[in-house]
This record gives sequence, C-alpha cells and structure tokens, in this order.
Amino acid sequence: MTEINALANTTIPAKTLHKMRQAADDFESFYLYQVMELMVPEVDKDAMFSGGFGEEMFQHELNKEIANAITDRGGIGISDHIFNQLVKLQEMQQ
Repeated sequence: MTEINALANTTIPAKTLHKMRQAADDFESFYLYQVMELMVPEVDKDAMFSGGFGEEMFQHELNKEIANAITDRGGIGISDHIFNQLVKLQEMQQ
C-alpha cells in the first residue's frame, strides 16, 4: 500500500499524520545509523595516523548525518512501511 492509498480515506488529523511520518522517518534514520556504526571496523589504529578521540567523535556524527541524509532523500523504504502501519493502527482505534 502506498502512502497516497493509506491517506485517501483517512479521518486522522493532518497534525497527527505529520507526527506519525516524523516518527517513522526518525526510526529509519536511527536504524541506518546503527547499521553504519556496526560497519566501522574495530582495528588497532596506528598512533601516528590516528585522529584519536576527535576522529572517533567525528565518525559518529558523520554516521548520524549520513543516516539523516539517506532518510531525507527517500530512505530505504522502512519509514514508508512503518508509517502505513501507524495509519492502520490509528484508524483501527477510532
């Protein structure tokens, strides 16, 4: 089900839909961040070429920004599925 189909006959207020979309996007972004964090190899770094704590901190922030950018540009589809399920659950409760 596409987002348009999910919203065609909904009685959910626009503000609530916006919050649900934001929550779905936040989840996808967090998931992608966690995947990228696991992809960073845990190898010993040579002290001469290591950036130390600063490099470590920057890498985490870079991973967060990359995850946000991926999600902002459509993501990998997780947020769409979560959003559609949230719409269904909300409609069932009404």
